[in-house]
Amino acid sequence: MYEPMTVDITTDEVVGLGRKQFKAHPRIGEWIEIDIDGIGTVFRVVMVGHSSDGHGSDLYVKRLGRTAELIQTIKGK
Repeated sequence: MYEPMTVDITTDEVVGLGRKQFKAHPRIGEWIEIDIDGIGTVFRVVMVGHSSDGHGSDLYVKRLGRTAELIQTIKGK
């Protein structure tokens, strides 16, 4: 498992979302889903920062919207 620190940079106010667990390390451009207040929320990975001193990785993400709404958009409805 990978457990990078995840940081939301959608707005001017940078918000730390904490460490999240992933089976594979998310890459730039991929979408990830994070539970925000009990609601599945999708983010796009815009940057991955790797530490040279063994402290792991940071994911910088931008919020795309609620999972259910995005699925409807993809389906074209």
